[in-house]
Amino acid sequence: DLTSVIHDGIDTQFVCPNPDAALEISGDLTLTRNDEVISFINRNLEPSRGFHQFIRVLPRLLRARVHFLGRVPYGRFLSLLQISRAHIYLKYPFVLSWSLMEAMSVGAAIVASDTAPVREVMRNGETGVLVDFFDQDALLSQLVRLLKDPRMRARLGGAARQHIRQHYGLKTICLPQQLRWVDALGHSGPQAHIA
Repeated sequence: DLTSVIHDGIDTQFVCPNPDAALEISGDLTLTRNDEVISFINRNLEPSRGFHQFIRVLPRLLRARVHFLGRVPYGRFLSLLQISRAHIYLKYPFVLSWSLMEAMSVGAAIVASDTAPVREVMRNGETGVLVDFFDQDALLSQLVRLLKDPRMRARLGGAARQHIRQHYGLKTICLPQQLRWVDALGHSGPQAHIA
């Protein structure tokens, strides 16, 4: 059988925690891990990625300025994840985004929607905190709980990074599986078909 499901992989050597990460927001504002940063990534403000749920919870969450960064280059995106004290990931039951796995790889503490795609890579209370997609009160309370508990953030973030390294590491897991699959195709002879 030549059918295999192999993830593309996360470069966990590059997408990793960085205690010195900084993100310049404007000429007079640069954020670091010493700031209370909550990140939410959504490429096109899509409902399937929970934008409407996130925006509804903001009025109850905010006590300071919010920065909408718009489209950012990958390096700024990575710095944002690395400085985040907590990351919010909301997803309908649809294709999982790379941003969740990259947030896990940098060791971010994550509050995510309890939907099937998310449960494929996260375990509630082990590698993150899962809440009902439509429960804004739960999202807010779990986010506040995470922000107040540095040990919980460290435990969940460390376990999330370890999970990605063990199951989705590009160089150690996924690329070797992909190369074995390609090698197996080469040894299967003329009867192999690629659809």
